Amino acid sequence: MEDERVGNQQRSQVLELLSAAAEQGYLMPEEYEQRWTAGSTAKTVSVLRRQIADLPAQFRWDPYPPGKQPRGSEAIEPSTGEEDERVGHQQRGQVLERLSAAAGQGYVMPEEYEERSAAASTAKTVSVLLAQVADLPVQFQWDPYPDRKKPRKRERNEPPTAKEIERYALLTLVLGILSVPLAFCYLGWISGIGAIVASRKSGGRSEANTGRVFGSIGIILTVIVVIVRHVAN
Repeated sequence: MEDERVGNQQRSQVLELLSAAAEQGYLMPEEYEQRWTAGSTAKTVSVLRRQIADLPAQFRWDPYPPGKQPRGSEAIEPSTGEEDERVGHQQRGQVLERLSAAAGQGYVMPEEYEERSAAASTAKTVSVLLAQVADLPVQFQWDPYPDRKKPRKRERNEPPTAKEIERYALLTLVLGILSVPLAFCYLGWISGIGAIVASRKSGGRSEANTGRVFGSIGIILTVIVVIVRHVAN
């Protein structure tokens, strides 16, 4: 529970995390002093958690050993990479390097460089650092999460995956079967052609072959229905 009492061991754990965060620049000196004081006199879990709640995942603290999580208590959420996440010396240095390069190439005027450098040097969050390079060309942009996996761009002629093949096979079967009753409404040819097109990406699965047969029947049946009703009229 959040109001569970804490002892010296728990306070020491949080104080160690605060010290590490301050050393890496995630906490300013005055912030560190305030949080250290609050942490050293904390009486409950909730007070200790507040001292590190806005720090990155490596500084999170779990008061409960594995398997000892009490009922009704919430697990500690890891950092999600939002723009208000705290930053340290490393991130500030990266942005300062980009600002220097941009100023060297004339993309930032001297007075602008001074203002942005000052803001970056004292920035506490990702959003503040991003704002310093937001209007600069792409070569000066900063990615705060370079290790995060980015979705791979799909090549145009790349073969479908196993899941995609399964979906196309099922789509082919559904469209093919629907084309038969729809033929009597003059719409069977649309569903039938859709089944034939989808079958090309189905990897030759049996259900896709069945759907393609039904789709062909739906197209032929649509033509027959149109001819019969035209002749009858």
